[in-house]
Amino acid sequence: MHAARPLLVLATSIVLSACGGGGGGGGDSAPTGTGTTAAATPTPAPYIPPAADAVSADAPLLTAVAIPMVAGSLIISEISSGTYAGDHWIEIYNPNSVAVDISGVKLRSSSNSGTSEFTLPSTVIAANGYVVVAAKSATNLISTQQIAFVENGTQLPYWGTSGFVELFNPVGNVTVDFVRFGSDSTQPKTLAAWSGSNAPALPATYGSSLVRPVANISNDSNSAIDFQVVSFITPAGPNDIAANAVDADNDGIPDSAEVLGGRFAGLDLYAMGARAGIKDIFIELDYMSSVDEGVKPRPEALKKVVDAFARKNIAVHFDTGSNIAGYNLGNTQSVLPFNACLDLGTPKAGCADVYVLKAKYFDLRRQPIFHYAVAGYEAGSGGAGIAGRGEIAGNDFNITLGNSKLTAANTADKNFLINQQASTLMHELGHNLGLHHGGFEANNYKPNYISIMNYLYNTGIPPNVTGMNAGQRWYINNGMKNLYTCSAAVEANMCSDSFIIDFSDGSSSDLDETSLLESNLLGRGSSTGAYIDWNGDRLLTGMSVSVNIDAPDNFSKTVLKDYNDWQNINLAFSRQVNGARSLRVNHSTVQSDIHLLNDRQTVAQEFPTRKTQ
Repeated sequence: MHAARPLLVLATSIVLSACGGGGGGGGDSAPTGTGTTAAATPTPAPYIPPAADAVSADAPLLTAVAIPMVAGSLIISEISSGTYAGDHWIEIYNPNSVAVDISGVKLRSSSNSGTSEFTLPSTVIAANGYVVVAAKSATNLISTQQIAFVENGTQLPYWGTSGFVELFNPVGNVTVDFVRFGSDSTQPKTLAAWSGSNAPALPATYGSSLVRPVANISNDSNSAIDFQVVSFITPAGPNDIAANAVDADNDGIPDSAEVLGGRFAGLDLYAMGARAGIKDIFIELDYMSSVDEGVKPRPEALKKVVDAFARKNIAVHFDTGSNIAGYNLGNTQSVLPFNACLDLGTPKAGCADVYVLKAKYFDLRRQPIFHYAVAGYEAGSGGAGIAGRGEIAGNDFNITLGNSKLTAANTADKNFLINQQASTLMHELGHNLGLHHGGFEANNYKPNYISIMNYLYNTGIPPNVTGMNAGQRWYINNGMKNLYTCSAAVEANMCSDSFIIDFSDGSSSDLDETSLLESNLLGRGSSTGAYIDWNGDRLLTGMSVSVNIDAPDNFSKTVLKDYNDWQNINLAFSRQVNGARSLRVNHSTVQSDIHLLNDRQTVAQEFPTRKTQ
């Protein structure tokens, strides 16, 4: 079996095939199909956000007004929970009617060295606006208009369930605002800045925070009554989630933000399509400025993904901006400057990095809810390589189908383009939702794991798993029966409009490679006379055969197991440790990263599949 390779990159691989009359397909025509009918899912009207919702690093810079930095000039509005140094951040609110530069104050807080002071970078907060100040746990972190990173040598803001945070004016050491929580006993520089008991202790979990509710944001009593613990972070936006908010459908979004009139960090998720009682997945999909037809997302591909999830009563909402009709949720800069290669993690020289693009173009208020993806060109492949990379149990991925010679020149090629995009999108999103190439494991090419996560089925799911053609994808992968990706004989092939993408429901029985019955097919039932020619003798073998049928380079024979993808996908990434943060390897150094904009998760190894011409 393939051993798991932690801290590498999971992606899907490009399937190159001649569609229509060209290439190794030998003139196979693309069969027509009726497609599949999706279950009903909410279809909101196009969402046009107010100008205030548009946040871009390229927006005009605000001009700060110099005001005295005295008590109440700035307000500490949110303090995050966390476990490791580097997890922690605070949010600052500007209660003034003018824009203010936070560099007029310093931060003092609990830290990984006891108590530390931090110089804030010049960052302007709009009138009645918010900014996040976070630990700079890696040298490549980029401050934006929404987040400012701080460090003091090796010292970083850090606290457990107890701690304190203070903003103070270094001229005279005057406290501007102070919060003490849990059992901490630190005194503010100005003693009158806090009175009475402490604010509540923070939970020892991810995704929770101590907040001043938006309704009481400007009423600073310098006491514990100003604060409450909330189970949903709202960075860089109003703290508009109640302490008793629940997420009954476990999609990571509080139910209160999925009803008419509800808000999440000021965002109108209901207008974007969120509904209580239905699991919602939001994805911001940006793409490189390019004439390459493989780069710009096709609305038909997006719809295939939406429909696949809708059949399981899960609503997927793509935001690709105003340039793709029907998928605009207010993204004001979905088309990114061109770069010839795109990477996820530690990029190759000259390549764009998804994390850097996210820091520049992604609205921080969306961070706890939205997955972020970028479409472009694979780093250094020149085409015919890896089609994308995705974090496992995370929220970021890329799609790299540029230079893959994808085109919509004719019906078959157009179908192939749409299907390749749809397959790659659902595969990479699946990694974000916690799925591996073998479902629960890295072992790839298991015939009974009938999922788009499996390389064997990135050419589509067989429409009839109990019939004579159940093994067609296995034959293609093993060069048998003269079948190719777009052969007319292949049911629901990639050049047809009947192509199917899906996750596995886990219903296949085990396949023991030491004792296979060809008539048992894929382990999901059989029909008279149907078989899969596991031993390649072109006959239905009545007795059991012993054959390695999974990964081509796996010479051991084991028991292959299916996995119920749909039952095990993880939607609430921002409130769980494996989705909120992780460890990454940077050459020989292991370092922890925060879960805001630099939320680099574990990624797993991807390999290009063999071409099927």
